Amino acid sequence: MKTRTKRTLAGPAILAFTMLLTGCDSDSNVTGPDSGNGDRTVSGFVTDDAASKSAGNIEGAVVTAAEINSQGQIQAAEGEATTTASGQYTLETSADSDFMIVTATKGDFTSKVLVDASAGARNAMTMTSETHAEAEVYAESRRQGQNEVTTADVAAYVDAEIAARIESGAETASRVAVAIGNAERADNQYREKEGFDDEEAVQREEEEAYREYQSRMSGQVSASVSASAKSDLELASATSSTNAGASVAANAKARSSAKTAMRSFTASMDSATRFQLRKRAELMAAIATGAAIQSEFQAESSSQASAAAQAASELEAEIRAASSEAQIESSWNDFQADIKALVAAELSVSSSVVDAAVSSTSTVAATLDASLLLASTIDAVVNAKAEYYASAESSMRTALATSAKADFGARVLVLASGR
Repeated sequence: MKTRTKRTLAGPAILAFTMLLTGCDSDSNVTGPDSGNGDRTVSGFVTDDAASKSAGNIEGAVVTAAEINSQGQIQAAEGEATTTASGQYTLETSADSDFMIVTATKGDFTSKVLVDASAGARNAMTMTSETHAEAEVYAESRRQGQNEVTTADVAAYVDAEIAARIESGAETASRVAVAIGNAERADNQYREKEGFDDEEAVQREEEEAYREYQSRMSGQVSASVSASAKSDLELASATSSTNAGASVAANAKARSSAKTAMRSFTASMDSATRFQLRKRAELMAAIATGAAIQSEFQAESSSQASAAAQAASELEAEIRAASSEAQIESSWNDFQADIKALVAAELSVSSSVVDAAVSSTSTVAATLDASLLLASTIDAVVNAKAEYYASAESSMRTALATSAKADFGARVLVLASGR
């Protein structure tokens, strides 16, 4: 269950594996309990996919499964299979938990995939180095008690670059799990501060998104299909709370709190991994922020709504393409400039009036920055963000008081700041 926990330790926690889990590259179909013995059957393929080379089929790999329960306990299940010349296997396993890790080993080769079998017959994802890393990170999050972290969260954050850093030993699955847990805890806690606490509904949305992703990533999918499936998963993860009933504004601020937590508590990580994690957090914040701002313009029946949607799309695309922290910051600056112009047009005021409204928040922005430098817990980050949003909106509302749409302008400009 994706329930909120009251832990305050934000630094990396290195927790020992109690058993070695290894995995398989596979296009898997998972069926529910058979009438005879209650086993599940997992079918798929094993390849030696890695970031640096093309995939090839693995013959003679031994395939097994292990169960993961809600308390993070991982236990090897009965049953094993051997892959054919084409890399295919059919595994009948006693594993009957909602989540399992399927493993293939041959000599020094190991690969893994996380399987969500909670809804009966399921096609598991084709295994890659990325699914291997996802399985390890998810297993670590369960061991650490990171109840905020769902399968969708892990798949949204862990990309091929992070997988390569884990595989090379430059970073660990444990530390990546801690970083994702910090971000998701900030996300949850900010929503609760806004009055939304139905995290079970959010979890259901995210689990369904992961099952859809799992289905689309089964088989030997093309690069374009893979990219489309990943993009849709990111969208679903970034907006899961709005689908569960939270307001789009609360979701945008919560996702912004998540990216702030990711930035605040990853300083000691491998630099390449830290950048990729921050980029994923920034991307989901951008998706949520764009949706909230579009909603604001639509609520005003504004002629600027389509332009706001275009600006949001450009922000998302620029962050996806970013290869440095500076490019991410530049993307937000460009977005803010676009939205400022649209707000000026909607309020029928000059650009200088909007600029003055934004400048009026300089003191509260400085206070936020100072608070974040001292923040050592997720609670401190969330409280600092909440105080910033309230104070910044108040300052902008006062600065735009000559307009009948001052409230609208203040809400949109604060969101567009990217803070």
